[in-house]
Amino acid sequence: NSSVMMYYANTNPARLPFQGTPFEFQRILLPEPTAECLANRVSQEDRCSSDPIRQVGSPLGRCDNDLSSLKKYVIGSLRTNTFIQTEASRSPAYDMIGAMEISTLEMFSIMKLWQQEHSSERYYGSRYAVCHWVAQNIDALASKMVPPSYPRDHQVQSFYDDHPGLLYVALTFGGIALLAVLVCFALTWQWKKRMVIVYA
Repeated sequence: NSSVMMYYANTNPARLPFQGTPFEFQRILLPEPTAECLANRVSQEDRCSSDPIRQVGSPLGRCDNDLSSLKKYVIGSLRTNTFIQTEASRSPAYDMIGAMEISTLEMFSIMKLWQQEHSSERYYGSRYAVCHWVAQNIDALASKMVPPSYPRDHQVQSFYDDHPGLLYVALTFGGIALLAVLVCFALTWQWKKRMVIVYA
C-alpha cells in the first residue's frame, strides 16, 4: 500500500469508516508558511510532470498553505461600465481592484511590525506598521497590482490628422470669411459719414 497525503476537514464523514483500523487517517502538521517557502513552492506545471523529482519540488517549499482570509466584493456595474469603454480610454480601476490581494502571511508581517512599534498615541502604531510594510514591499505591490498596460502616455491627436482634406477646406472657407469681414469693415469705414436715409 502507498501513503496518500491530502486535505480534509474534521467534519468530513469520509474518514469515519477508517477509524480504529490500520488505515486510520493520521493528522500531519506542516511548518508555518514563510515568504521564502511560498516562493519555492511547486508550480502547477511541475505537479503534472512525469519527473518525480519535479513533482516533489525543492525542500525549501515544504510548508503549509498560506490561506487568504480577506475577500472583496465588487459591484457588477463597475465591470460593465469599465469594459464598455475602448481599451485606450478604459480606466485601470477594475483590473487593479481585482489584483489587490493581501495574504494571511502578509497580515502577520504587518501585525509583527505593529507589536514592535510602541507609541503612546492612539492608532499611530497600526498606521506606522501598514505604511512601513507598504514601503518595504512597494515594488512587489506595484508589479502585482498595476495592470500591464499602465502607466500610459497621453498623446493628443488632432481630428485633422486623420482627415487632412478637411483641414484645407476649413482653411479656405475661413479665409473667405475673413476677407468678407475685412471688405465690410473697409466699406463701413469709408462710408461712415454717409447718411443711411436720404430725405428729399
